[in-house]
Amino acid sequence: MHCYYCGDNLVGRTDKKFCDSHCRNAYHNQNKTQNQRWVKQVNYILNNNRKILRDLDPEYNSEISFHDLKNLGFDFGFHTQVQESEKGERKYFCYDYGYIVSGNGSFKLIKGKWEA
Repeated sequence: MHCYYCGDNLVGRTDKKFCDSHCRNAYHNQNKTQNQRWVKQVNYILNNNRKILRDLDPEYNSEISFHDLKNLGFDFGFHTQVQESEKGERKYFCYDYGYIVSGNGSFKLIKGKWEA
């Protein structure tokens, strides 16, 4: 058997996976870091999308084109939730800011109302 982290030969118990506590901790920290990196990337994209929608201020800017939103750095592949309106329209949200796809290909900006 070999150490999962450094690859050295293991001496001792037959179910041993690491040669010492340093290798065990380093192995688990490395795996944890890779998982956290992915979560941080997703959170960065979601927060960036929210910031773009917030800065456009849905109360004053009611619509924006796909190209304008994309040029601002908006990533349409990420949102926190999708709701359906009474009219059957899909509302896409990044936390409390969102949009509805209009019939003409533009996006109507909206702000969600949430209760704590």
